[in-house]
Amino acid sequence: MNENIFYYSSYVTTFIPLITIFIAIHKSRSIVAPYNFIIILIVSGFSVDVLCLYFLDNLLRVNIIILHTYTLIEYVILALFYRSILYNEIIKKSVVFTVMVFTLFKIADILWITGISKMDTIAITVSSFFFTSSSLLFYWQILQRMEVEAIERYPLFWINSGILCYFAGNLITFMFINYIAKQGYEYFVTHWLLHNFFSLFKYLAFSIGLWLLPRPQPISLS
Repeated sequence: MNENIFYYSSYVTTFIPLITIFIAIHKSRSIVAPYNFIIILIVSGFSVDVLCLYFLDNLLRVNIIILHTYTLIEYVILALFYRSILYNEIIKKSVVFTVMVFTLFKIADILWITGISKMDTIAITVSSFFFTSSSLLFYWQILQRMEVEAIERYPLFWINSGILCYFAGNLITFMFINYIAKQGYEYFVTHWLLHNFFSLFKYLAFSIGLWLLPRPQPISLS
């Protein structure tokens, strides 16, 4: 039963970004920085998920190589996203520094630490901690500046909530994914269903956030 749910949820979470992409196309005239980083992330994530779904029953090693690469891509894109929405200059410079450090660490992780044959547990866990902290920091920034009157209508609130839910919700799964995989296929499927659920929420939150983007004001020629 869990296996059937796993396969169905894998297909749903793979193709649910298409809804978000269609909304992004509809709102294309309203998409500027920092939202363009989210669009790049959605397209990248969708491409990776399609590749992983294609190789789901064939080559697990190929999936792991793809995911190793995506971990770095995801980190860079989201780090640039938070650099563009956080106001503190020290934090903005720190984010750039973390990108350089994480890139060097990811190369070392592939070559000497985790290798290319296992899930990059350490890198994903570090990434999850960083973006969970970044999303909480953004909430704190909203409360401090008190510039948002209706937070439920604020696009960045929804996008940030999707990021927080995904990384905080999956933190334990990411941290112990290699251990979970060793406990048997059924055990792995049960835990990965949680990942699919949080991934689904992330894309739904992204969709709401992009849908709430205001339409650009027409230029008056009078």
